[in-house]
Amino acid sequence: MSSYAYKREQYRMLVESLDKYLKEHGELMKKINFYFNTYISKITELDSSKIPSDDFEPKRKKLTSELKEKIKYEGDKQNDLQTARNIAHSNFLKYERLAELEEAENASMFW
Repeated sequence: MSSYAYKREQYRMLVESLDKYLKEHGELMKKINFYFNTYISKITELDSSKIPSDDFEPKRKKLTSELKEKIKYEGDKQNDLQTARNIAHSNFLKYERLAELEEAENASMFW
């Protein structure tokens, strides 16, 4: 196997792995967003004149904010995975062309 063909196969396997991780991460992000949106839609503001809300409401807002940041971070990771997959696919196509050219050159030497 030529070095181009070897690199092509390595990139093919990388693209397949990244596709798998993208799919898994995307499914998890859908679930996370669904549950988070459900949580947000069910929150009712506590009456600020009542004692428990004084302690609960600021903490809930802080935790909700932290959760939003973590969801955004994971969304950014999804974008990073997609970028890595696109670069790997581009390299796969490059080495596929180079391997084909090399194979054609080798075949023409025998004629």
